[in-house]
Amino acid sequence: MIILLPLLFFININDELHLNVLTHFENNTLTYKVLQKKEIKSIVYMMELLNLHKDVKYWAYEAIDFSTLQINSFHGWVDLNNTKNAYKNIYANVTGYDLNYAYHKKLDSIHSKETNIVFENGILKIYPKQTYTYKAKLGASWLKIDFTKKEELLTLRLLFDGKLNKNTLSILKQYKINVPFLQNTGVTQTDLTIKVGLRNIKVDAHGTFFTKKANFTYRGYDIDVLNTTIYIDNYDVRIPQMKAQYKNIMKSDVNVVYNASKSEGKILFNITSFLLKDKKVALKSKKVKATYIISPKKDMFFLSKSNWLYKDLELEINKISLPFNIDTLKISLPKTFVKIKNIAELNILGKIDLNKIIIDLNIEPISLDTDIITLKKPSLNLNIKYDKYFQITSKEKINFLYKKQNGFINPFAITMNQKQLSVKEFYINIDNLIKSKLSATYSFEKEAGTIITRRMRLSHKNLGLLYFNQNKVNFEITKKDGNLFISSPDMKMNFQYNTNIWNFELESLAHSSINSPFLKKYFLTSGNVILQKKKKKKNITLKANIHYPYKLIVQEKKKIDDYIISAQINTKTMQSNLKINEDITINIEHDKDILIQIKNLGFNTSAIVAIINSLNQKSDTNTTNTKVFIHAKNSYLYISDKRKVLSDNIYLYYDNNTLTACLLHKDGVSGLKIEDKKLNAYGMYFNDIFMENLFSLSKFKNGTFEFTMTGDVNEYQGLFRVKDTVMLDYKVFNNILAFVNTIPSLVTFSTPGYTDDGLKIKTAYMSFTSLNSVFNIDNIYLNSQELDIAGKGNVNLKKNTINIELNLKSALGSHVSQVPLVGYILLDKENISTTLSVKGALNNPTVESVLAKDIVVAPLNIILRTLTLPYYLISNIENNTTK
Repeated sequence: MIILLPLLFFININDELHLNVLTHFENNTLTYKVLQKKEIKSIVYMMELLNLHKDVKYWAYEAIDFSTLQINSFHGWVDLNNTKNAYKNIYANVTGYDLNYAYHKKLDSIHSKETNIVFENGILKIYPKQTYTYKAKLGASWLKIDFTKKEELLTLRLLFDGKLNKNTLSILKQYKINVPFLQNTGVTQTDLTIKVGLRNIKVDAHGTFFTKKANFTYRGYDIDVLNTTIYIDNYDVRIPQMKAQYKNIMKSDVNVVYNASKSEGKILFNITSFLLKDKKVALKSKKVKATYIISPKKDMFFLSKSNWLYKDLELEINKISLPFNIDTLKISLPKTFVKIKNIAELNILGKIDLNKIIIDLNIEPISLDTDIITLKKPSLNLNIKYDKYFQITSKEKINFLYKKQNGFINPFAITMNQKQLSVKEFYINIDNLIKSKLSATYSFEKEAGTIITRRMRLSHKNLGLLYFNQNKVNFEITKKDGNLFISSPDMKMNFQYNTNIWNFELESLAHSSINSPFLKKYFLTSGNVILQKKKKKKNITLKANIHYPYKLIVQEKKKIDDYIISAQINTKTMQSNLKINEDITINIEHDKDILIQIKNLGFNTSAIVAIINSLNQKSDTNTTNTKVFIHAKNSYLYISDKRKVLSDNIYLYYDNNTLTACLLHKDGVSGLKIEDKKLNAYGMYFNDIFMENLFSLSKFKNGTFEFTMTGDVNEYQGLFRVKDTVMLDYKVFNNILAFVNTIPSLVTFSTPGYTDDGLKIKTAYMSFTSLNSVFNIDNIYLNSQELDIAGKGNVNLKKNTINIELNLKSALGSHVSQVPLVGYILLDKENISTTLSVKGALNNPTVESVLAKDIVVAPLNIILRTLTLPYYLISNIENNTTK
């Protein structure tokens, strides 16, 4: 056994290390202890004495930079029989100040104000304090180098709360670990261990990154995440459960598995909500599953069947499976079935380049069926392209049904960029009801544009041609403060719309009617119309000021031709309530029929007849299926200021070109039916008040009036009959009776029985034929106690003229008539007859005797009665004898 006494050595290595070394040797074992004599500023020469492998030198001491070292403890022993493992028996505890360790040549060093360095059992351990790199605190991170391994192994343990920002990701990237996320906000708890073989630089990395709430950028999208842990196992990246949200648009549970070395992975999405408020697009399905497969050969994207809402439309999209290139960002969309609930079914296919933002899609409708429009040919093909601007085109004629009306649109093209929308001129025809060529431009910058129509034609099967203008008609469009304005100087039309109200106005019917046969036909050529609808109101408000050339309405004997109309139209029931001049109320119920209710109103018959005649002259073969029912209460038919047809109720029903009417007044009732221009009318039990208002030149007391009329509306036969009445005043009969009283041959016989009490009439009737307001009277008969009248002639109501010839018989009660034989021969007992001519104005005619007829007839009657005198005498004797 060899034992050496302890020895103390002073060591100076290149004037960098000034050490005192205390040694002790026993049994081939050298024990030592190192004491620091001066500040240590470099350990290069000391580490060179260890004869480390050339690939290890950098990591062992060349990567270390410090201002000074303080040896806390340095001792060990050497087995002289096994000197190559002597480093394993070294124990050193050193404190370094302002230490920087460059663990990777391309990365920022680990910096610390104070670092505890421990070398023990062949392992170098570095425990920095107040550590940072890239200006980020590294917390309790540490580093060690194990020299005992066959290949020296560097282990870096990063333990800190920070971010997966560019600097952190660059650390991973240097070790070929690609994490496709960039953290913008929030804190990530990082626990990352990186092991590097110092000779072949083989890397083994494991770690977890946990964040409670953060924002990451992924593929250009900023995504908010909650309670997310990212696991890294060398090239394998796993995110087993991540709650992600993209802005306020989409929320999803995400599961990620990715291998960076193979560039293979899978991202599973369980989408729980999706909402684009500005586009009004929302996910209706509770959950939608999507899968993104990452592969070096071809990426694929899978989307399960899903239901969406676009505004009020419900869309069902079939499952989608499509190739997707993450590098080129190109999508080839296979034929995908899309269903718009209760509206359409269609296939969409095409190509999308997300990198260059290029879209080329074909839309193939399978069916289109709405309450308004239905496609007739589902083979329609629309093309939608986007390459700096949108272009929507159809190379085929589009056939459709619009509210069951056949329609079509010729091929069209719509282009749209950020500045402008343009519609190339195309032709539209809806069952020949709407026909026009259309084109349009709109500037998004100016929020203004123009719609141009050419050869615009509006018509209606029942109403005929409404509007036709073969010239160009411009409609100016502007948007301002949330309001849409459409105006046409050519039509004097204005339309305003916003989310709360729309307003439509025709400024001048006179201007609009220039190109409107309909407005001309119905004489709507003066005035203006305004329609208005508020969002929260169910009614459309109508206001109109109309000057009408026909004075259809009479109020207090004043004929009205200026009408102020206000109306409320219920958009659900289509019931309309109208007020005309505030005094007239009309209710129109729109279902399939029109119901009009009127009170306390006069109808100007001459104006009605005039407008009907005018319309008949303009009429065409169009017919209508609209049913119209009119009920007028306490109203009348105005004939003149002194003539009117009174009624308690008037019922009028129009259906399929057939007019049926009924008029009631007290006990009186009348009926009317006009069908295929055939007229049938009757009336009975009308009283004296009704007659007085109907016959302006007369006054009646008691009695009834009845009539019948039949024939064509322009030419018909009729019969008027009056029973059991007293005629108090009648201009024509006054003139007749006045004339009778002035006949000289009758003066001697006394005055007729016509007194101030009136003429009592048992019955009176007139049969006639009417043609164009001219009454050709073939029989007039009046029977009374005092007077019988019979005759014929004509009356012209338009010209207010009369031309009739009457035969009049009157019981004069003369003294001559009381002489039996003379009275019988001269007077035919008690009667005298004469023929009268009544001509001139209807309200004051001239009455004259037709003397020639009297002279001829009177002698013949006298001779006749003279020859029959014996028979007359014998018959009287027999009668007296019998008595």
